[in-house]
This record gives sequence, structure tokens and C-alpha cells, in this order.
Amino acid sequence: MPDFQLFHYDTYIPDPPYIRLTTSHLEIFKFFSLARDDHERGFTTAQEVFDWVTTSRFFNPHRLLPAVKGLKFKGERKMHNEFLDYLGSLIASAESKKRLDLHAIQDEALVLFGKRKEFDDAVREKYLFREAKKVFSGNLVKEWTGLGYWADVKTVTDAMRVRVLVGINDRNRDWREEMIKLSDEERKALALKLKEELIPPKPFEGAAAVA
Repeated sequence: MPDFQLFHYDTYIPDPPYIRLTTSHLEIFKFFSLARDDHERGFTTAQEVFDWVTTSRFFNPHRLLPAVKGLKFKGERKMHNEFLDYLGSLIASAESKKRLDLHAIQDEALVLFGKRKEFDDAVREKYLFREAKKVFSGNLVKEWTGLGYWADVKTVTDAMRVRVLVGINDRNRDWREEMIKLSDEERKALALKLKEELIPPKPFEGAAAVA
């Protein structure tokens, strides 16, 4: 499990959250190093547009072609198909494959557009949601405790969320962080302890125990 104190530097996951960096096309041009003057002057042919795109410091036809191919449109898109052919011709030529450090590019964009904290928080939330769901749920509490009423299961489940934070002075600490840290045996033991503390025996349960 990542050290959450270092989480700021460990935010590269296969399915990152969506963060809107900017809606300003001028800021986008600047980041991609695309000439604003050329865009404002306009283009007379599709070829001119394609050539302008290649001036980006991030342009890499090997990476771009699969992404463009994956775009879905309704009806035929002539320029889209021409761009696919254009990228294919670059790849087939002696054009060298530009190596891109995607992590460095991501960091640069997040810092430049002031989205570093928002992105890190979103990644952290996604991680906690996914990992906590694997190890802690009402069904698991029901299985650990043998409780038959969902109201009782909810009582224990809610109490576990609170109990794992006891003794922690950090107000920003998330109960899911602490729950993930526990082993399966520790979570089960806590569930059973809280069941004993909070859930009075039902009449039929007591009769079954005597029998």
C-alpha cells in the first residue's frame, strides 16, 4: 500500500481520474508549443493543419495514431480519415520515434495549470474507494459477525468506521486509510468486539445458545 505521506509523488495509476486542466485554447497552444499566430491566421488546406500539429513538442505519430483511430463519429469524417493516412505515412517514413516521459509531462501540466492538489486528491479518493471496498463492506461484517438483521449489521459497520480513528489526532485522516491497514483477522476481531458491545442478544439467539 502506498505511504500516504508520499502520495503526492505516487499518483500514476492505470485509470487516472478525469481532471479538466483548462478551457483556454491559448493556454493549450502554449503548453503544446503550437504557434498561436498560425492558428489565428487560419489554414487553407487540411495539410497545413496537419503540418502545424506536427510542430508540437509532444507530437508522436506512433502514440497518436491509435488514439485517433479510436475516436468514434456519426457519419463519415473526411478530414479524420485524411489525418489517419497522414499519421500512417509519417510512421512508414524514416521519421524517428520520439520518446516521451509521460509522467514528467503530466507533472508539468498539473503544476502549470494549478491542478496538482486537485489531481492528487482525486487519485487518493479513487484509491481509497477501491481498496476499502475490497476489504470492508456490510456483507463482510455480516459474514464475520453472523448477525441476521441488516440494522444490526449497519450498527456494527458504522461503529467500525468510527473506532478505527480512535486515538488518531489528524482530523483529515480518513477511516478508510486505517481500515485498509488492518489485516483480515483484525477487522473481523473488531467487528466481533463491537457486536458484543452494541448488539444485545435476540431472544431466539439466547434460546439457541441454551439449547
